[in-house]
Amino acid sequence: MKEFYTKWRSVILVSVLSAFSFVFLGTEYLFDDRMALLCSAREVVIAQGYILGASVVGYISFYFVQKLERYRVLYKMIFAVCGMLYAACMLIFVNSQSYSVSLSAGIVCFMFLGMFGSASCYYVTRMLSDFSCISRIVGISYAAGIGIQYINNNIVSDPFAESIVLMLFGGCLVVLILGMVNGRAEVDECEACNDFTPVMATGKAVLLLTVIVVLLTCIFSTLDNAVTLVHAGGTFNIGQWPRLFLAAAGLLAGFLFDIWERRYMHVMMYGVALLALISLIVMGFGGPFIVGLIVFYISAGFFVVYFMSAFMEIASFTEKPALWSGMGRAINNLVSVVISISSVAL
Repeated sequence: MKEFYTKWRSVILVSVLSAFSFVFLGTEYLFDDRMALLCSAREVVIAQGYILGASVVGYISFYFVQKLERYRVLYKMIFAVCGMLYAACMLIFVNSQSYSVSLSAGIVCFMFLGMFGSASCYYVTRMLSDFSCISRIVGISYAAGIGIQYINNNIVSDPFAESIVLMLFGGCLVVLILGMVNGRAEVDECEACNDFTPVMATGKAVLLLTVIVVLLTCIFSTLDNAVTLVHAGGTFNIGQWPRLFLAAAGLLAGFLFDIWERRYMHVMMYGVALLALISLIVMGFGGPFIVGLIVFYISAGFFVVYFMSAFMEIASFTEKPALWSGMGRAINNLVSVVISISSVAL
């Protein structure tokens, strides 16, 4: 019975994170496509920076909303209302012909997505009983989300129909999050974690991890902006088959990072960062775009699994896990805002 419960719980955790990955990335992709009809490719990249910055507000706001968890009815009503507002904002930017209206709706939309993302990371962290598999859960979830997005992009061509699919998955995500509110963590203190105290986690360890993610984001965000420029300009559709390398890389990263209790995860990520730099050089000096794109997707898949699993694990040892669980993507998105403006100018 215990083994069945553990497997069932793992399915739920993967479902929550994969649903969020699909909804977040799918909405971002749809937003870029709609904005490309209203402005230049450079303005699309800048607009993308705005919505990513707005999602940071949502990530941080969950920390304050989570304090209302003891008032279960009110807490669930807040999430339900946020889910409906997310759907309404999506319909606005999908159907609007105004740049300012679409941008405003996208900003509000991603504020709610940020809150959903932070909630997903927090409840998955809280329900995990064994952190030895956290990278695998994140990697499998991310690969599944990318896979669903790839299928959706190639089957559903109408923007309105695509928004309906995203809203349905968004609704499922909210339901899954609310279902996890009552979930209780049965965290067993592993031997590897005995010396890892909350004081260490909230101090030097969190600071170092934050600096690492900031520096790596400078590389990956610049690459992402270069890819978005090409996509928005109509030269190449980045949602086609090369994107499957992103899913494969995320899946591979999840299993590789968990080897030896993630002792070599940071070293692996360093090597992947060098690979990303090669991709940047290839694109910057006029090399084959498809080669740079594939290398970027492979390295980006590793990076997403890295910052998500690292912060989700470290958050469980802090005094404010609701704040730090989703901070990996929040930091990544925040730095992306600054990089978007500077990289487009370059």
